[in-house]
Amino acid sequence: MERNRPRNNGPSRRTERLNLCVFVGCLTPGSFFDEYINHSPEFSLHFECKKNPHDTAAYFHTGGTTGTPKIALHFHLNEVFCAWMTGQELGWGQDEVIHAGLPLFHVNAPLISGLAAFTVGAEVLMTSPQGFRNPNVLKNFWELTEKYRMTFFMGVPTLIFTIN
Repeated sequence: MERNRPRNNGPSRRTERLNLCVFVGCLTPGSFFDEYINHSPEFSLHFECKKNPHDTAAYFHTGGTTGTPKIALHFHLNEVFCAWMTGQELGWGQDEVIHAGLPLFHVNAPLISGLAAFTVGAEVLMTSPQGFRNPNVLKNFWELTEKYRMTFFMGVPTLIFTIN
């Protein structure tokens, strides 16, 4: 069912200061987007990153499983070390295909299924934006495992029960 969307009757207050809008979709090389980026040095991806290992890298909401919910600060050093250590301890290598099935707001997805996998050059498979919350992912889990040759995934006990 399609939702009614407001008609576009010109810029809203939120967009009235917008100078340029580039829509990126199925663009081909040499398209307007490529041309614009190539001639716009302010959009260059060459920059110097001046981060301190003790600068805040991310904020994660804790679910309160072991106490009152809170916001946990992660520092760059902590995230890099934890990601590297996890990949090493699990013995991962670049031939791994790691399924990122937990929600991206959960610390496991970006840190373990993401950064840890990237530290060893592994492939990360995201089967849907909802991950395991998508019923089709669960229904077709073993077919997806075979098709993409998954070597690792993490889940909670109810997930393991559901796919068994």
